[in-house]
Amino acid sequence: MLKGAQFGVERGTRVSVFNINREMTMLVLSRKLGEKIVIGDNIVVTVVKIDRNQIRIGIEAPTNILVYREEIAPHRVAPEGRTHPVALSRS
Repeated sequence: MLKGAQFGVERGTRVSVFNINREMTMLVLSRKLGEKIVIGDNIVVTVVKIDRNQIRIGIEAPTNILVYREEIAPHRVAPEGRTHPVALSRS
C-alpha cells in the first residue's frame, strides 16, 4: 500500500505490469460512481456510469493532451525497434 493518506494522497496498490517491450508500474485504485482521479495538475478522470461488466469514464484534459483507447492509439517505432504509442499534436 502507498503511504501518505494523511496528506490527501489516496491509498492504492502498485502492481508490476510486464509488457513485451518494457516493465511498468501500475497504480490500481477503486472508485465509485461520480468519484474522480486527478493526474498531474490538469487531468481529471471521472467514473460517469457503471453497468454490469462495463464502466464509462470521463476525461478532462487540456486540448494539447491526446487521449486514445489503447486499441486505436497510433504507434511509432523506437530506436531499439520497440513499438510505443505516440501522441501527435492537435492542429
